[in-house]
Formats: sequence, C-alpha cells, structure tokens
Amino acid sequence: MLPGVYEEQARPPAAQIVADVPLLRAGLTRAATHAGFQPVGSTETTDIVLRSADQASRGADIDVCVDLGAVTLTVHQPVNDATWQALRWLIIQLLETADPG
Repeated sequence: MLPGVYEEQARPPAAQIVADVPLLRAGLTRAATHAGFQPVGSTETTDIVLRSADQASRGADIDVCVDLGAVTLTVHQPVNDATWQALRWLIIQLLETADPG
C-alpha cells in the first residue's frame, strides 16, 4: 500500500439478536460479543441473525437458531473468513453453555 493512501479497517461481523426473554437476549448478546460479533439493532446491516427457537426466521443470509442443547445454522450465501471464524466460536460457546456437565 502506498503511504498516505487510506486503508479501510475490517469491521467485525454484525449480529442481530432476537429473543423475547430479556435474560436470554442478554446471554445471546454476551455470547455473540465474546465470539467477535458486533450486536446491532434491527434496522442496521447485519451479517447474521442470532435468535431463540421461539422466534421465526427472518430470512437472513445466515440464521443461527438456539434451542435447548442445539444450535441450528442455516446459510443462504457464501460466508467470508472472519464471519466463519466468529460463527465457529459462537457455536462452541452456545453448546458449552448448554451442557452443564
């Protein structure tokens, strides 16, 4: 890169968190943040939707549905490396949290 030329910083992947129960929403937000996602509001551009099983799919390119002891990942578009890495860490956290043993 030439000196003085602006280099765009990579932004962390964005996640919309959808859960009606405040404590569940807080837990999903915490897991997403620790995995490297930036939680965003419903009107912002998002890379994934992370939702509880009682919430309907929102047609996201990447949909992560969390249920008791299970994580369902639905992917409709190619995923960049940063998002895959964050998804990997997110799924590990969610499954380890669900297994108290």
